[in-house]
Amino acid sequence: HISLYALMQRGDLTQNQLLQSGDIVHVPRNDDQKIFVLGEVSSPQMLKIDRAGMSLTEALSSVGGINEVAADASGVFVIRSSQQQDQVADIYQLNIKDATALVVGTEFGLQPYDVVYVTAQPISRWNRLMTQLLPTLTGIKNIADAGNSYRAWGN
Repeated sequence: HISLYALMQRGDLTQNQLLQSGDIVHVPRNDDQKIFVLGEVSSPQMLKIDRAGMSLTEALSSVGGINEVAADASGVFVIRSSQQQDQVADIYQLNIKDATALVVGTEFGLQPYDVVYVTAQPISRWNRLMTQLLPTLTGIKNIADAGNSYRAWGN
């Protein structure tokens, strides 16, 4: 087994093997090199990691950045499958309320199947709840108004 990534990206010369007659070279597909960016970003989507890798800041910029109105800039999370038996995931948090934290994001390399999740501000969650409740409340009010009108008409 030879890691072209280690050879080309990290300069690991132990991966530079001389091929011999009869050797078979199999280059697997690169389909598993993807990450998912979800939550309060401009365009939630799956991104493919190229040969150079991808940093957290690159991933956020690839989806148009965080939603400035709805996102909680202190709640940018990377969720990664854990290698430890007793836990499901490792979770990393980046607070980008201070834009200089994006420099830290350039140093945070993402791995295949990482999930980048940007949380919503509390007011955004409240507004979504109210948007869901409003049709029901309006319906109840209309029924009550109709009942009051019927009673007033009947008297």
